[in-house]
Amino acid sequence: MTPLHVFVETNFLFGVFRMPSKRQRDALSLKTKFGTGDVKLYVPYVCFQEARNLIARSLPSNLCSDLLEFHRFAADSASASWDFDEVRKLLDAAIGEVSRTKAVYQRELADFAAAVWDFARHKSRLSIPGNPRS
Repeated sequence: MTPLHVFVETNFLFGVFRMPSKRQRDALSLKTKFGTGDVKLYVPYVCFQEARNLIARSLPSNLCSDLLEFHRFAADSASASWDFDEVRKLLDAAIGEVSRTKAVYQRELADFAAAVWDFARHKSRLSIPGNPRS
C-alpha cells in the first residue's frame, strides 16, 4: 500500500510538542502514523523555528504563583473554604508539567527534526521543503 502524503506546518508541530495536557490527539495520531510508515510527512523547514517560538510563548510563567497569592488573600479575609493541601497538590502538578515541558520540548522538537531530515536524506518518508540540510 502506498503511504498517504501529508503536508503539515507549524500547528502540527505545536499540537505534538506543547505541554502534554494540551497536545492535540489528531496531531499525535498523525505523528504515530509517520513513525509506523503509514504516512509520508512534508514539513517546511521554517515551521520548526516557528513551533519552538510558539511553544516558548505558550508556556505559563506565573499562573500558579498568582493562584497562591489569591489563596493567601482569600485565607486572610476568611473567605477560603477549600482544603489548601489538596489545592497545593494540584498546583504542584501544574508547575511540574510546565517545568518538564520547558526542560524537554526543545530537545524533543530537535529530535523529531533530525528524524525528519534523516528520512529526507535517505529519500524515505519525509521531506522538508526549504531545508538547507536535505
